[in-house]
Amino acid sequence: MPTETNLALSGDDRFYFDIDSAGIVRTNSTISLDGYDPKPTSKLFNVYYLGPSEYLYIDIVVYRPKYEMNINENSNGTVVCKTLSSDYSAILQKSDFVALQSDGLVVVQKPFDYEAETLVNKEYTFDLFSQYSGRNFTTRVTLNIIDENDEAPSFPSINMTYNFKAIQSDLKTVIGVVSAADPDTVGKLNYSIKGFTGDPRFSVSQSGIVTMESAQKSGDAIVTVSDGKSHDTASVHVEVIPVVNNDTHVQINSTCFVYENEAIGTHICNVTETGYTDYIFDSADAQNLFNLDKNTGVISTNAGLDRETKSSYKYSILAKDEKLSCKFASIQVQILIKDKNDNSPNFRPAAYKGSVSENADVGTKVKLEQPISVEDEDEDPTFTYNITGGNFRINSTSGEIYTASKLDRETTNKFSLTVGVFDEIHAVSTSVEIEVEDENDNSPILPNVTFFSVPENASEDAEIGQLHATDADIGENAKLSYTVDSDYFRVTPTGMLIRDRELDRETQDLHVFNCTVSDNGRQQRSVTSRVEVTVTDINDPPEVNNSGELFNVPENSNCTVVPNMTYFFTDNDLGNNRELNFTVQSATGIFFIDLNGVLSCPVLDYEKSEKYYEVKIEATDNGNPAYSATVSIFIAVEDVNDNAPEPSDEREFELTFYGGECKGANCSKLVALITASDVDSGDNGELIYQAIGGNASEFLSVDKDTGLVTSFTPPLPQNGTYHYIVDISDKGEPSLNSTITISLIVAVYEDTSLQIIDIFPTETLRFNWTENVEIPSPFIYLMNFTTNSMLSGIDFHTPNYILADFYIAGSKNDYLYVNTTTLQRKQGHSETSFDREKQNQYRFIVQAKLPQYSRLAELIIDILDVNDNPPQFIDKAHRVAIIKENAKNGTKLNLKFAAVDPDDGENAKIAYKIPREDCGGLFQFTSDGRIFLNGQLDHEKMKSCNLTFTVYNINDEVTMQSSVNVSIEIEDVNDNTPLFNNSVYRVLLNESWNEGAQKTQIGEVLVRVPGFSVDDEDSREYGMEGIRLSIQESCPLLVNKDKAENFILMVNQSMTLDYETKKDYNCTLEAKDGGGLSSTSLLSIELLDINDNSPEADDIIRREVRRSRNISHVIVDVINATDKDSGVNALLNFAFKSGIGNNDYFKINSTNGQISIAKDLSGLQEDRIVLDVIVSDSGQPVLTTTVKVEVNITDDNVRPYFNQTEYNIEVEENTQLSGLLVAVTALDKKKNEEMICNCTYRLMHDKYSDPYIMLDGLGDIYVNRSQAPEYDREAEPTVNLTVIAEDEGGKEAQASVIITVLDKNDNDPKFLKTVYEFEIFQEARVPTIIGRVQAEDRDEGENAVTRYQITNITGNFNESVIAINETTGELFSNGSLDIGSITDFTEYVTVEAIDVKDPGRTDRVQVNVLVRYNDTNQNPPKFNVENSVIPRRISMAAYSEGFQIAVLNVTDADSGKDGQVSYSILDGNAFNMFQIDNTGAISLKRKVEFIGEHDINLTVQAVDKGVNPKASTITLAWKLQGQASCTDPQSATGGPSDTEKLFQTVTWALIGVCCFLILTTAISICGWCRSRLKAKNARSEYGSNRESWGLKYNTSYGACLPLGRDEWKPPDMQDRRNERPGSTSFDIGGRYPPNQPEEFDQRKSFRLSLFDSQPLEPPPLPKPRDPGAPFIPKPDYD
Repeated sequence: MPTETNLALSGDDRFYFDIDSAGIVRTNSTISLDGYDPKPTSKLFNVYYLGPSEYLYIDIVVYRPKYEMNINENSNGTVVCKTLSSDYSAILQKSDFVALQSDGLVVVQKPFDYEAETLVNKEYTFDLFSQYSGRNFTTRVTLNIIDENDEAPSFPSINMTYNFKAIQSDLKTVIGVVSAADPDTVGKLNYSIKGFTGDPRFSVSQSGIVTMESAQKSGDAIVTVSDGKSHDTASVHVEVIPVVNNDTHVQINSTCFVYENEAIGTHICNVTETGYTDYIFDSADAQNLFNLDKNTGVISTNAGLDRETKSSYKYSILAKDEKLSCKFASIQVQILIKDKNDNSPNFRPAAYKGSVSENADVGTKVKLEQPISVEDEDEDPTFTYNITGGNFRINSTSGEIYTASKLDRETTNKFSLTVGVFDEIHAVSTSVEIEVEDENDNSPILPNVTFFSVPENASEDAEIGQLHATDADIGENAKLSYTVDSDYFRVTPTGMLIRDRELDRETQDLHVFNCTVSDNGRQQRSVTSRVEVTVTDINDPPEVNNSGELFNVPENSNCTVVPNMTYFFTDNDLGNNRELNFTVQSATGIFFIDLNGVLSCPVLDYEKSEKYYEVKIEATDNGNPAYSATVSIFIAVEDVNDNAPEPSDEREFELTFYGGECKGANCSKLVALITASDVDSGDNGELIYQAIGGNASEFLSVDKDTGLVTSFTPPLPQNGTYHYIVDISDKGEPSLNSTITISLIVAVYEDTSLQIIDIFPTETLRFNWTENVEIPSPFIYLMNFTTNSMLSGIDFHTPNYILADFYIAGSKNDYLYVNTTTLQRKQGHSETSFDREKQNQYRFIVQAKLPQYSRLAELIIDILDVNDNPPQFIDKAHRVAIIKENAKNGTKLNLKFAAVDPDDGENAKIAYKIPREDCGGLFQFTSDGRIFLNGQLDHEKMKSCNLTFTVYNINDEVTMQSSVNVSIEIEDVNDNTPLFNNSVYRVLLNESWNEGAQKTQIGEVLVRVPGFSVDDEDSREYGMEGIRLSIQESCPLLVNKDKAENFILMVNQSMTLDYETKKDYNCTLEAKDGGGLSSTSLLSIELLDINDNSPEADDIIRREVRRSRNISHVIVDVINATDKDSGVNALLNFAFKSGIGNNDYFKINSTNGQISIAKDLSGLQEDRIVLDVIVSDSGQPVLTTTVKVEVNITDDNVRPYFNQTEYNIEVEENTQLSGLLVAVTALDKKKNEEMICNCTYRLMHDKYSDPYIMLDGLGDIYVNRSQAPEYDREAEPTVNLTVIAEDEGGKEAQASVIITVLDKNDNDPKFLKTVYEFEIFQEARVPTIIGRVQAEDRDEGENAVTRYQITNITGNFNESVIAINETTGELFSNGSLDIGSITDFTEYVTVEAIDVKDPGRTDRVQVNVLVRYNDTNQNPPKFNVENSVIPRRISMAAYSEGFQIAVLNVTDADSGKDGQVSYSILDGNAFNMFQIDNTGAISLKRKVEFIGEHDINLTVQAVDKGVNPKASTITLAWKLQGQASCTDPQSATGGPSDTEKLFQTVTWALIGVCCFLILTTAISICGWCRSRLKAKNARSEYGSNRESWGLKYNTSYGACLPLGRDEWKPPDMQDRRNERPGSTSFDIGGRYPPNQPEEFDQRKSFRLSLFDSQPLEPPPLPKPRDPGAPFIPKPDYD
């Protein structure tokens, strides 16, 4: 065995076994061999292990140590079991009964006999030995032999005769008992009897008791005993002893008394009559109970008598006259059984249940479902009651139970008592279970505080939790309803707390309110306790507080002026939900936020950065999921004086002085221009120049604003180099400065003759030019600035080293230059005009050179502003503002606007405006751009608006403007109260709302308020969305759905509504919005009266009336009855209960209940009449109560009465009685003593009374012999006689004698129709119900039970194919009805109805079952010419054999085989020239040579393959084109042509066929005659049974053939017959000729050929019939 740890088995049987790591194979489930057939005693299972290097087979034998099987006796060849192999198996004991075959099967080879004495315990046991692979195993096989009904019952002896004697009587008489035995244990013995010559008087019971209906004369009969399969018979002879006729009889009446339970032999009485002897009872029953001394006539007890079983016996005793043996005395003796107290009383019912209210007063009567009632079969019993069990007492006489103490249901809700009764001898007891009914004496209990929690995002109608209240009471008293006084929560009637309004923990995190629980008791109790609901946090998005604010941030300040992010964001959540993380979404890399929400901007530099920033900041919380919000803030960067002035690099200058007198401006001259730059702006960038040192300061000065350096000599300085130190500082705070030292080389010329003339009137020249105006070229004529325009020879130029230093702002101006005397614009430059907003001033140093000297001047060009820039908002985004509708006038919106205009002066002055029509003119603005409210808002009139906020230049309002759109949302405040559309709502409610009400799944009864609506102009929770409706006080209606849009009420099931107590209710209906504003309306509830109160009246009314009172005498004036209902529900009617007693003697007024006499009371037999008066109201449904009116009828003479008012007699039908039928006795009271009445008796004359007579003075009813009826139950099932007893005073009493006719099985079952006709399809599944036949049996009970069976089927099938349900008469298919034929056929079925009690009573009916063929083939093939390829001409010369000529297109709308098509050529195929295949392709089969052109009509047929095939044809008209001429070589030599040869061949073939047909016909006739003779001889062997089937015997095939062959034709030759040319053979398919009896045969089809060159083989002959087997005719084959 392999040693791998993971082993597995393979093979088909591996599922039964497992293998472990040790290689041990075990079963993994129970292996049962019962699933195999035949049952094996052992079975081999094969598995194998396939390892890496091994292939190991494992054979496992599973065997039974014991095997048990039931087997019927008489069975032979039955397979008992199967072993592995006969080669390795054996039966250990020698056995004559079983054998082991070579295939391993153990079979029964000799039948068992259950009755054999050798079968011990009715079983047979043997051991079956088997061996496999050297292993031995044995199975003990036990066969339990099952008895079969194979033995016949038998009477004690063969040809048994029973001789009985009976006394002559008209009554049914027991003759004797017959008895038979049956060795079998199965099968029930049934006796039947038939009298000789049809004597109908005999009958026998299933126990063998033989009776005669009328023993008037002797008779004989045959009694048969049957076990259902076999039978035996015996003879019965009855000798009837005659009696003397009635005119010689003596009729004697005698009454005897005896106490019950007396010992056997106790003397009862003596009926001796003088002169008579041989006393004998005429009833066998009397002889069992009483002894009658034959000689003395003394009657004594022969058995224990029980009065309670039967209180009296009446028998006829016959006594023979001592002198005349033919004369008898008939003594009618009545034995009355007197009572002893021998029976225990019995409670009826055996146990009792009752109830009583808790807290009931002591002595309250317990309400029992049924009053305690005791029955005692003894006469006039006396009872005494007692009770055990505390808290109750019992009335010892009446048995009524009363409370003995106060009861508390909550302490004890049920008492089990024992009530006993004593009848002076016997004592019995019963149990009484008393349930204490609940009173509403306990209030509901609810915890003082109930805590709940709910997430703030709980959905509307979400269940918060269950309020649990208890009430010690039960039922309605414990049915609780809940209410809460909360605006945010509501509660269902069952206590489920529901979220009603949206919660916000951040607004309110704890809700405290009261819950009131009320019960449904009539005296309602309630309790109120506190409910606390904690709202748990759910992550909400952060809130934005101050968005869009502008902050002026100095550069280098690191944004310290910007507040912490908590200024912009608020998150009121808890825990992680409120922790915010901030990120900068725009201007990243410049602005940063740390973990604490501090904004920083470390790299913000006014000189290098943008001047304005929109910074978007996102705040994200740490919730799950996380939420975020975004805010925008605006940063305006402010300049800080952080840059010192930077002087230019030009620091060396030359200065020349000329000697001479200094005049005027000559004394001061421009020396140089010191330039510096400061990148700061504003004051921080404005510079101040100041000399602080240097030796040139003695003759130089510097302009503090412009930096121009001038000399102010005389005296003149000396030649040499001078230094001039200038301090340059800005105007910032603090001021920053730098110094510059300039060097001057001074040259002084002392030429006094040189006249120096001033060229420029001033050293600063100014020129104005308007921006946007094109610069001309030349631009400025510098000569215009000289003092003497006549000066010539002046050369103007701008020193190169100085030009670039005189631009105040902007980029270097490189498009202006000086050309001799003019300032010109460079041609081709892109800029043609100045833009003041880019640079508002240009400064130049202009040098005027004369031949001998030069002068300097500063040229300043000031750019004049033009209003060419509209003002702009810094933030141009669409802005949204929210303002509450109740905001005060002047409230500013939480928006800030900043606008700038780059123009200058008046052109830069801006103002703001809002169109008057925007937002209804309710908003204005301040001069600094803030929008404020200027009016009163109303959200209900305007929920939002849009306005355009415009900034404009005051000099050009039209074109110089820009706008920003502002949306203003007007936030609603709760300033409107909910309003009902009506002040009063009226609801009609049935007081009994529970009846017929439509309820919800949880039992709520919904009520809608007609015309209800409520409105609130506010929005959200303040408006319709937030309105909740409630009812303020205890009211019959509660709120089911409290929202305004689907407001529904429901019935307050905790209140009991009673129209009779209170008719209407007024409740306050409150509507409250989410802001707490509310209004109320009146809900008026009017109860509708329901007919829920039965009329009330006295339970019983007692009156007394004399029998002699006249008709219409009033007995009861009025019945006082009331009804708590109203209207028609309280309208009362009075009537007698129908079908009760003697109501016809009285009449009642339907309006007031007055009762009076309706007819003479003298005909009324009773002295006490109880009238049931039904008092009914007129409501729906009608409610009633019953009043018993007890009328005692007084009379001078007490009327007689019968101790039983009804006598019942049973008589078997078809009996003709004579003699005494029954004796009745009336009683009377004399001085309160009961005695037998001295009455005269008579029968009331009616249709039943004629055959019966009563003798005067006697209560005996006799059957009048001359008119004795023969009772027929079917005609008259009962006979009702009325006996009238009249006393001496003329008073009468009545009793009924009811003769019930017992059914006798004297009617045959009869079918309801003479012929039944049904239909079924051949293809119907098995089983299918075909139809039902029905027979009626006028008998009743078991005599009317009918069984159905099929006795014969004529047609294509035998009895096994159509079966019948023997109980219901339903015919159904029991096998296939498909004969393979497409035709309909009829099966003729004979059904027999059999009386189960008397199988001899039958009826038959013919059932015609039409079996239809359900043809699925509905459509014939269709030729589609348009889709076919069909030529008109065919050239034989052009076509060769096999050439495709045409293709036909055919379709069939059916499916399957019904739609598959095959083709054939029917006509026109001369010389067999053409052929067609299964695709519809026509090709040339044979090429025929001919001359000229010939017409041919080729008829083609398309046939589908359905069971009932359908076909279509098409005729193709072709022209065949042959050769123009033909020369036959044989024709030239005189030989025959091909056509002539073909004609000769056909002619000779026809002649041969005719001869063959004649010869074959003659042989066939001879053979037929021989078969008829042999069939006649065969009938002598098999008897007339063969002819009864109408069969003959065919010696050729050993089969029976039906006569009348010519009467049958195959139903469809297309299916049944395939003719061959030149042959008369045909095929018979499917089943046999219809309408003939047949037996199943395996040969369903064969071919019979009379004249065929190739006859088919005949079918195999059937096996020889077993001579001992019953003859079963075979079907005929024709």
